[in-house]
Amino acid sequence: MRLSRFFYRYLHYLAPLPILLAAFFLWPSDSEALSHFRLNVFDEFLRLKPRVYEPTPVRIIDIDDDSLARFGQWPWPRSLLAKLVNRLNELGVATIAFDILFIDPDRTTPARLIEDMEGIAPDDPLIARFAKMSDHDQIFAAAIGRSHVVLGFAPRTKEHSRLPETKATFAIAGDDPRPWIPHFRGAASSLAVLEAAAAGNGLLGMLPERDGISRRIPLVTAFDDRLYPALGADALRVAQGARTYVVKSTGASGVTGFGEHAGVSSIKIGRSWCRPVPMALCGSTLRPISRSVSCRHGRSWTAAPTRN
Repeated sequence: MRLSRFFYRYLHYLAPLPILLAAFFLWPSDSEALSHFRLNVFDEFLRLKPRVYEPTPVRIIDIDDDSLARFGQWPWPRSLLAKLVNRLNELGVATIAFDILFIDPDRTTPARLIEDMEGIAPDDPLIARFAKMSDHDQIFAAAIGRSHVVLGFAPRTKEHSRLPETKATFAIAGDDPRPWIPHFRGAASSLAVLEAAAAGNGLLGMLPERDGISRRIPLVTAFDDRLYPALGADALRVAQGARTYVVKSTGASGVTGFGEHAGVSSIKIGRSWCRPVPMALCGSTLRPISRSVSCRHGRSWTAAPTRN
């Protein structure tokens, strides 16, 4: 009887013990089954208890249906994006981050537009008139240069002739973090004229897990052994007016790995320390997300109310 009472009294402590013991002995192997189990548990926690939204001074400018109805189909002329940047700058934003690639020249620039028109003779006076009109990429670059704008680039598996432009320096405390962070052979970068005018430049994208679902954002990556930040990380750096990242690894003061090279322990962005999760110290962060909240979002047309 006493044993039965003891069992029921401490059942909520005893029930998890087999799972904890199994995880303890299987952890060093890091098998595919264990990794899949961890990810499923993480997903279930998100479903049962999503992170509570905390108001932050960050807003998402949506390219929503109303904005498309007002300004036309995407992509919009970059002269319009320049007006959007100018308006946000007038409103006093600390930084503007574009999670959009600007790889190719703007086709709506008058000089390029008339080149694609059929039936226009090479000596037509319209060609000379259109050639004198402003280049939309130059207009956009000028607006970027007057603001604190962060552009992005995408990783590529093939080598690319031009690496993204670096906008910040990295200070390393402890072991070299390169063996622990994601490496890519090439990148698809924004136009050089836009990249040169921007205050920041960061990686767009997430790291898919073994099951194909993306849960992890790399804070630092390497291209040709050169370190680059993520788009969100560089936006935080630019907003604080910082110029250098501090990547802290095992071997640094106060960081131990029990004699092992355990990877990246934290990354300092301005005045903020970002600590990657212990389950994979590879310079990436795995964070619970909150539900969508309408106050996070703003419409593009409200920030750039006129097209012409």
